[in-house]
Amino acid sequence: MFNISKSCWAIFLASILVILFSCEKLVSVQPPISQITNANVLTSDESANAVILGMYAKIINGTSFDFLPTLLPALTADELKSYSTNTAYISYATNNISSADTYIENIWSFSYNVIYQANAFLENIEQAQAVSSGAKAQYSGEALFMRAFMYFNLVNLFGRVPLINFF
Repeated sequence: MFNISKSCWAIFLASILVILFSCEKLVSVQPPISQITNANVLTSDESANAVILGMYAKIINGTSFDFLPTLLPALTADELKSYSTNTAYISYATNNISSADTYIENIWSFSYNVIYQANAFLENIEQAQAVSSGAKAQYSGEALFMRAFMYFNLVNLFGRVPLINFF
């Protein structure tokens, strides 16, 4: 008669053999044509400047970064008195902050996004042959400043935060 345990073992061994011997090497997929890669971003002084200006624009136009790193600690420390009807501001003024508060999440993710961009720029600017040495020095300094500025605000808001200085 047909033994179920033997057939299960046979199916199991066959599937293991198929998994182990089906691919000889990993598949290499090229990035989409519409995607800009690190290799073709820093192709001139102007493109390096555009990357830095993009980071500045992100900081200036950041929906959660324009005033929150100053306002929220001031509300919790009684430096400001809130007359707002915004329940989130009231929760900060009364030090009754919910763990589901979106302001904190937005500041955290926004800051680390800028840090990631600065780290990516710093990692790739040294290999950029078409960017002049003067532009490399200036823009590297600006990227270091933006990364330090984000960490300054994070430390002031949260205390000890993870230091990520690589891409």
